[in-house]
Amino acid sequence: MGAAVDEAVAPNPFAMSARSADHDAKGIVSEGPVPYDQGMPPPSGAFLIDKPIGESSRTTLDALERTLKIGPLGHTGTLDPLATGLLIVLVGTARRLQELMLGSTKVYDAELTFGATSETLDGEGPITTTGDPVPALEQALPPAIAGFIGDLQQIPPAHSAVHVDGKRAYSLARMGTDPKLKPRGVRVDAIEVIAAAATTARLHVTCGPGTYIRSLARDIGQALGCGAYLSALRRVGNGRFQVANAVTPDAATSADLVPMAEVLAPFTRIDVDRQTAAKLSLGQTAEGLEVPADGPAFAWLDGEPVCRLRQRGSGGRSDLRLREILESER
Repeated sequence: MGAAVDEAVAPNPFAMSARSADHDAKGIVSEGPVPYDQGMPPPSGAFLIDKPIGESSRTTLDALERTLKIGPLGHTGTLDPLATGLLIVLVGTARRLQELMLGSTKVYDAELTFGATSETLDGEGPITTTGDPVPALEQALPPAIAGFIGDLQQIPPAHSAVHVDGKRAYSLARMGTDPKLKPRGVRVDAIEVIAAAATTARLHVTCGPGTYIRSLARDIGQALGCGAYLSALRRVGNGRFQVANAVTPDAATSADLVPMAEVLAPFTRIDVDRQTAAKLSLGQTAEGLEVPADGPAFAWLDGEPVCRLRQRGSGGRSDLRLREILESER
């Protein structure tokens, strides 16, 4: 990838998490992965995976499926092949939560290289030196990035999965066609300058869903008048989960499964009796449930989530079923 920041700037935020790197040393992997019973439905929950560089998110899921002999799997936000870091992998009924969890706040450590631009906006290139002088970044960056905090209109990268007339933008870009992408609304909550050298800087970015850090790097470079591209990216947080607790795909075991209770911890939990659970599983309104009007809640029975609830009149009704209540259970 692009030029590294001064050796004096340490530690390297783009290195694999300590838990991923020393997973072998802890003796967790030596016994081999614990495969799930192929005759039983898969468990439900999430795996926190530290995606390696050079792999697509799909390739990472495939590796985890081979390691644990489990699937199908989903995830809560794609990472480009050149990016590393936290990929939340969903299994079982947790896969039905994918759309909900895609909306989580993301946190990234990003390295920007200034004085050059990239066709792909990252280190994949091709990369072109602009010839424009790079200002003293330590002084120039803080006021420049202040204009990129808040609700923004951002143009996605031409090399992205955004749909244009039924085709992916990257397909058009690879054919030499300008996909002419329109600005989209995104949210950037905070940008912190971690370190700055002559032509590189490290930023800590907290943002909402759909924000392209590659586009942010391009726009910051344009604001400074010298051009820039994203030379390294690591996702360190997604919602309430952190990459420090993640493992690499080949080191994951069944013990690394995050249970549904932890996955759904940020949302209101409403424990119901079996009769109410059965009514909800049939799509009927359950009167008397205190469902918050401003966000989803989940109905629980015997320690397992039954469904996502939405307020309906003086009660609640399911709009996403997670568990079927069998006739024998009612």
